[in-house]
Amino acid sequence: MTDHHHQHAHPTLPASAIADANAPQAASGGTDIRAHAERLASYFPASGHPSSLAIQTIQCAYRINLVNAFGITAGERVLELGCGQGDMSVALADAVGPAGSVLATDPAEGSYGSPVTLGQSWEHLANGPLKGRLAYQLDFDINKAELKPEFDAVVLAHCTWYFESPTAVLTTLATARKFLKPGGRLCLAEWDLEPRTKEQIPHLVSALVQGHLFTVGLRTGLNVRTPLSRAQMTALFPKAGLEASPHKFVDTSELQDADWEIYNARSALEDAEKPEAGLSEGGLAFARSQLDVVTELAANRGNVPLPAYAVTATVA
Repeated sequence: MTDHHHQHAHPTLPASAIADANAPQAASGGTDIRAHAERLASYFPASGHPSSLAIQTIQCAYRINLVNAFGITAGERVLELGCGQGDMSVALADAVGPAGSVLATDPAEGSYGSPVTLGQSWEHLANGPLKGRLAYQLDFDINKAELKPEFDAVVLAHCTWYFESPTAVLTTLATARKFLKPGGRLCLAEWDLEPRTKEQIPHLVSALVQGHLFTVGLRTGLNVRTPLSRAQMTALFPKAGLEASPHKFVDTSELQDADWEIYNARSALEDAEKPEAGLSEGGLAFARSQLDVVTELAANRGNVPLPAYAVTATVA
């Protein structure tokens, strides 16, 4: 898993790109999950954005639902790949309880991320209420990792689109399998490229544009690099020696990620249009045309994110 970057819970964006996180919203699963999510959100360092706590709460509620979809239980040992600033890590560590443990890893360096860097976020989280059950490794290379097959679960939550190729995803899945104890499971969650409604199309196109720009040579400013479909992702499991259970869909309707990805796609096109990027006119024209569609269909903010699916797999 080399050189992937991914979007974090509250990036530096103009106000027009941020959904109104203070609008009345009930977390999936009702008030119990909302209160649970508010508690987890309080563990994170403040970013300085006025809506950061509300945004973090919504993101945490979604991760709680992923934990439930994966069946993470008290006392388990979990390895997380692509942890970013810890959104999923905190939900995992909360679920495994004081008798369990989470090792959260990311290939990015501690200086990566905005407005709070990975290093700042993890220094805060590692010394917070989950201290003792939540450890982290940044600048992590799974291909050089010296880990034993001692984990009940290996988790990849919304990180595979940021790998540099399908081969890199496959290699990571195959390597991660070796770290599972007998009976352990690999747990993966990712966006689904199949929109259910017209309102989800701007998120879809924004992700595909970024994948296109990476394919034609852009190497700066991108989040999404390899936006695999659910079918393409599912096909990698048997190649990695894993047998996947039927996928589950997880509610994404409250998340702000569609707005963020639209902003990211437009920012990526700006980078791509710089002469030093060296991209072909045809490659740029395709991206411009796709973002014209986004401009026509997207709202200023509050765009509906794509569906997401969760899969668990065991050693075949």
